[in-house]
Amino acid sequence: ISTITTSAQDSFSLNGKTYTQSGSYTQTLKNSEGCDSTITLLLTITTTGVFEFTNNTEFSVYPNPSSGKFNIEMNGIHDVSSNTEFKLYNVLGEKVFSANLTNPKTEIEPHLQCGVYVFHLKNDNSIIFVGKIMIQ
Repeated sequence: ISTITTSAQDSFSLNGKTYTQSGSYTQTLKNSEGCDSTITLLLTITTTGVFEFTNNTEFSVYPNPSSGKFNIEMNGIHDVSSNTEFKLYNVLGEKVFSANLTNPKTEIEPHLQCGVYVFHLKNDNSIIFVGKIMIQ
């Protein structure tokens, strides 16, 4: 039995199986002795494309790309509390902006340079959404 904890961009392949979503996966294979060998994969996938999330029923960031001002809507997230945090990271992985979200709809203007940024929406130390936004 072994566990692999990893992250990847867009997809991850293991033993001929390709994964495109974050999650916990189990594979059972035969080892060289003919015995079962179990692998648990704990995978975090980040998407490298720039998307407008308006079709997601729970969460959207728009407009994307933007001139620097974004709207964040949490349509299906009913438990918005001071523990809900929006974080932006630059391409080097450095946190460049964060805000506590206390309303289901919030407007932010992080005053950042043009570029692509990764965002995390966290609630009670759990990441509930990850994506990319572009400031042009």
